[in-house]
Amino acid sequence: MNNHSRFSLRLICATLTIALLLPILSGCTTQSTPSQTEPFPSAAPSATLPPSPTAAPSPSPSLPPTEDAASQFVTGTHPRDEYCSRVFDFHQMTSGPLIIIIADNLIEPVEPQELVDQVISRFDSLSESSQVELSQPTTVTVLSTPNVGECFSTGNLVFVAPDGLDSRAFAEDLLGATAGIGEYWMRSGLVSLALGEQPDQAKLQNWYSNTDDLDMAGLFIARFMEDWATEEEREIARMSAASLVQYASEVEKIQPDKLEEQVNNDVRTRWLQSLGVDRTVTYPYDGSFTGFLYSQKSNCQLFVKTDSIDFCLNRIPTQEYFDEVSDAEFLIYHAYYGRKALVEYILSKAPSISHLMNPDETITIEVKELEDQLGYTIGNTITINRSSVYYDPLDMIVHTFDWNERLSTNQVWLSVGFAEYLGKLLPIYPQTAKRCIFEDLSGQIHGSDSVAPGTSYCYFLDPEQLEAAKQWYLAQGGRMETEEVVDPRLFTDAVAFATIYRDANGQRTVPMGVKFKARNPDFNPEGQEGLELSYTSAASFVAWMCDKYSLDRVLAVYVNHAENGLLDGKIYSELKSEWISDLRAKGAGIPVPGEP
Repeated sequence: MNNHSRFSLRLICATLTIALLLPILSGCTTQSTPSQTEPFPSAAPSATLPPSPTAAPSPSPSLPPTEDAASQFVTGTHPRDEYCSRVFDFHQMTSGPLIIIIADNLIEPVEPQELVDQVISRFDSLSESSQVELSQPTTVTVLSTPNVGECFSTGNLVFVAPDGLDSRAFAEDLLGATAGIGEYWMRSGLVSLALGEQPDQAKLQNWYSNTDDLDMAGLFIARFMEDWATEEEREIARMSAASLVQYASEVEKIQPDKLEEQVNNDVRTRWLQSLGVDRTVTYPYDGSFTGFLYSQKSNCQLFVKTDSIDFCLNRIPTQEYFDEVSDAEFLIYHAYYGRKALVEYILSKAPSISHLMNPDETITIEVKELEDQLGYTIGNTITINRSSVYYDPLDMIVHTFDWNERLSTNQVWLSVGFAEYLGKLLPIYPQTAKRCIFEDLSGQIHGSDSVAPGTSYCYFLDPEQLEAAKQWYLAQGGRMETEEVVDPRLFTDAVAFATIYRDANGQRTVPMGVKFKARNPDFNPEGQEGLELSYTSAASFVAWMCDKYSLDRVLAVYVNHAENGLLDGKIYSELKSEWISDLRAKGAGIPVPGEP
């Protein structure tokens, strides 16, 4: 035998020896952290779906029996992380696509093997009856009271209590994770059909024939949640999901892994027609929330994760601006797409401060009841309630931009003015201010129970001020026949004109220095210019400067300290005088309330 042959034989023997030892060694392995898969997706929040089958997918294969599973357990310690902030020791086993983790500190001790068997049994049952293949890698963690420590299922991480292994919620989480499906209505519908729950088509026909809320057909996740919907609405949502999945599969021939992509308002309308309902679905957010991840937290009835904004949403039944599912849908759409439009606009119009704009930065928007405030921004977290939910998300988002934070240090009027201007007055997003302005132009006033009875509903203008603002607005070509034709930018200038000499009484029209002092008694105005301006006047002033000098130049001067920090070599009082002169010139002949 030559040397090459001897070496080859020794290599083969060594390889066989290692292969025989590995199963023995693996039964004794200890690891410090579970080898969890990342929630899908790791970079952007869009679910990774299995490849499109050319034929209907066959049931997923059952997991192998676990008679010898005890030798397959590994042990370790779960560290606190962003998905579960609890530390616990565990036993872990891998079976097929599942990594199953059993916490050691269960309130009622159960043998890990028994819980593993329950997980595998539930998976096998779903696999055998599921219309979609269940093969995506998924980590199932069984621990007591998962909500303690914010251990909520998301993506392909599933957290469940031992007594929840038989629940529908666990079935939905497990099917969704192993199928790679993030859209909740699809999970719900597929689970209903897998469990043999046939929808009551007659009940659906009656409901959709008579409801005033046809947007239910959009099946947004909150429609299924106890905090957001009545028991009847949740039942309709579950049956709708099952019926729509069934119709899309059998009639439209849409493969289960293509439901999210291909089910749209046209398909929903034909589905209703198949139920005997002759109505057209015009769900306004069709396809707008694709790829978003949904979960819960102890302080969030609904947690929505996107690539740029995390939403922590709590329904407030006593507040008209956030007591309906449609309010949550609009906020998510308005803030998410509005922020993207703002970032694109600022980067294109003001390259001088591009180094202070991070399109990939994540912010948080939280809706919860606040006692005496409409909202506030701390760092990258925005907290709002009441009317601010509808009117103020975008201007508060502007306050999270790094360049705006620089201005807030000693030029607060500019910080506020830019936020109001960029966040409310541009035509690149739905201008919610139109509703508020239309109320004023239509003559709505505050009643006797208001802090300022007789003033206009939105801007708290007294009768003289409202008349002056209306005349100025119409003189510049403003329109007021309908809410849609209202021009927020033009009316902002009109309000600034009407309040040159006499302040109004509302949040948007009192001097910001007065407002800051009331909010924070320790506020120090020393060295600050512009505190006599209201939020509305500051927006008008900033907009005027941007029109005259360009957004890029104004930001370069005041953020980057170009031109020695003096725009066109002029100090604050000189620029303010020019702005007011311009307002007055456009309103020639119109009396200005309070003029000396």
